[in-house]
Amino acid sequence: MDVAPGGGIATLSTIGLRRTADRRWAALRTVGNRDSAVMTTERGFTLLELLVTIAVAAIVMAVAVPSFRTIVISNRLSSAANEYVAALTEAKLEAVRRNRETLMCGSSGNPASGSFSGACPVSSPAGTVIALTVANDGSVSPTVVRESPPTFSGITVANVRALRFSGQGLARAPGQSALAANLIADISSSYLPTRNRRCIYMAAGSVISTCAVTHTSTCPTNEPQTCE
Repeated sequence: MDVAPGGGIATLSTIGLRRTADRRWAALRTVGNRDSAVMTTERGFTLLELLVTIAVAAIVMAVAVPSFRTIVISNRLSSAANEYVAALTEAKLEAVRRNRETLMCGSSGNPASGSFSGACPVSSPAGTVIALTVANDGSVSPTVVRESPPTFSGITVANVRALRFSGQGLARAPGQSALAANLIADISSSYLPTRNRRCIYMAAGSVISTCAVTHTSTCPTNEPQTCE
């Protein structure tokens, strides 16, 4: 017989409540013990696991970094070539629009006399586009309509030819009567083992093309039959 506190006889309801409370307390103790067991089994990385992870990361970086650099340099090479193609195109279009001569300055061979005399910048003139502007009094003066293309890290630009475009959009070298042809600009990078040059060509004084080639010295003077 259960005896209630104070010496009385416990009722059935009191006994039931006490037993329910005992069961809940036992359940809570079981959960607490299980959580303690889980917590004691958790641990961090061992030194061996950490060394293996670092070694794998180093291998991945050794493979990925050179490939990424190749992609970056190749994109810069193409961007530089596109800048000079854009300069040639603008010089041609401005000549047609104005029905007056324009000039794309070269690395050398820029006009020393005539309407464009001294118009090209002294420093980094290649790719600068000059147009002739007519004032109200009829005088003609050269005006820069496109600045020299930006420089790209790891990229070398050489042998950019100066070209004068007539009002019909046809290009000739300054002082020459023959239409411009063959190599116009040589853009390269020493960081690429293949496809390290972008060669810009012109045909019949008007048609512009770009060719990717693998060369260690210079672009071929004549456009190759096939480009890489």
